[in-house]
Amino acid sequence: MKNQYIGDIGDYGKYSLLKTFSDNGISVGINWYLTKDDETGNDGRITDYLDDEKYRCLSPKVFDLMKALVDKIDKSVDDIATSDIIKDAEYYTDYLETNSLGWKARKEERDKWFKNSMKCLSKCDLLFCDPDNGSIDENRIRRFNSEKYVSLKELEQYYNKGKNIVYYCQRGRRKEEIWNLKKNEMEYLASVSLRSLTFHKGTQRAYIFLIHHEDANEYDDIIKRFLNAGWGNWDPPIFTMG
Repeated sequence: MKNQYIGDIGDYGKYSLLKTFSDNGISVGINWYLTKDDETGNDGRITDYLDDEKYRCLSPKVFDLMKALVDKIDKSVDDIATSDIIKDAEYYTDYLETNSLGWKARKEERDKWFKNSMKCLSKCDLLFCDPDNGSIDENRIRRFNSEKYVSLKELEQYYNKGKNIVYYCQRGRRKEEIWNLKKNEMEYLASVSLRSLTFHKGTQRAYIFLIHHEDANEYDDIIKRFLNAGWGNWDPPIFTMG
């Protein structure tokens, strides 16, 4: 996540989804996987939906917040936290900055950063991981720009602490078969129920859920409520299962 993305149409969908969980009694924790803003590039600039009031009906409070923040010069994730749009959420806001470090130090710094995130979010039921790009294998964690990804080991550690997880993953240029494999890459976890919601506006991306089996029915019901609130029955739909 980068502060410059706030207000993008992807943010609208993301915060609306998390708000639905918090509104239904699930305590949400967010690890932004916060990285520094880019000086160039067009990511985070799909904001014209805010000029079309038809989008507001999907999640009015989130829409109004996005509209208030999108052009703010010094906007940051702190604006999301202080808005309390996701009721009683906990936030891990430390930057993940490893690119300037050497090969060995990069992994050590990241391990420390991640351990702190586990302490910060320990009381939450559902953890949202919001990396810039998606997920990577642990053996790539020392590479340059690995800070833009959540590692599979980090997801596994959260899950093994009893947390349910939802994490962001861009489709990029993956073909359909490879994309489907990517969305199911964590199926090896014990007693995991995998779910994915694909967002179709702007850059196609998935929100991949790793749900403990005993919580699957409750989470499925909440996802259905979210889709039935409008996100899943537009023509074409904004979110789809799978």
